[in-house]
Amino acid sequence: MTTQQALRRANSRYQRRRSHAIAHGTWRPFVDAQPVRKHVEAIRATGMSVADLAAASGVNRGALAHLLYGTGAIPPARKLRPETAQALLNYWPVLDDYSDSARINSTGTLRRVRALASVGWTWTAMANHIDGWCRSTFERLSHDKPVTAALARAIRDMYDQVAAFPAEEFGVARPAAQRARTCARRASWPDPLWWEDWGGIDDPMAPESEPAASRNSQAEARYRAAEIRHLAAGGVRHEEIAARLSTPAQTITTEKVREVLRGRRQQQGAA
Repeated sequence: MTTQQALRRANSRYQRRRSHAIAHGTWRPFVDAQPVRKHVEAIRATGMSVADLAAASGVNRGALAHLLYGTGAIPPARKLRPETAQALLNYWPVLDDYSDSARINSTGTLRRVRALASVGWTWTAMANHIDGWCRSTFERLSHDKPVTAALARAIRDMYDQVAAFPAEEFGVARPAAQRARTCARRASWPDPLWWEDWGGIDDPMAPESEPAASRNSQAEARYRAAEIRHLAAGGVRHEEIAARLSTPAQTITTEKVREVLRGRRQQQGAA
């Protein structure tokens, strides 16, 4: 079959489908562009460029530009092909879709940094752990200043790697880690377990701090128990665990360590 024959057959199939759709009242060659444009503008407001959006959604960059801005003297598109509209409406960016230099909302990044402080990470320790960044980068993080996607990804990856363990496990000096925890506790910054339980670490509408003191104490108790079990599994003596985890505000006794471990063994036995 020649190329021309293949094109004629394809056109014939298209015309048959078109005639069938028209006869049944389902022919929709174009759809309203305005809802799609609003959706694309919302994506652009997150910091995504037209080039990145085109690459991630599979929609031609020129078509996107025409949808948003028009072409020369031609105003922005009023109608779109259904398949183009569907491709855009079905898409919402994730962090890995942005180029390194894209400036994005800092909510998830700031919350992860604060949660890491609650398990003992200082700004200096974070900078040392992530190559290419300095202490002031973490000190200056705030809700009203966007961050680059490169920094957001670096902190996300670090958080996923270390958030489940005390910072001392990664070489942070115990006095510095204790100071970081104390500062985080005074500021009521939720810890990683709290975010795991309640979710929404990247959602700007999620609460910024513990909604109730009881919830805060429960989350702290769960995290402390996880720390005890982790250290014990690594062969650390009960007395040393108690010494490591005690703070000026709360003393962890050797008996408390044994109680947590006994409870764990009882749960395993019941299972």
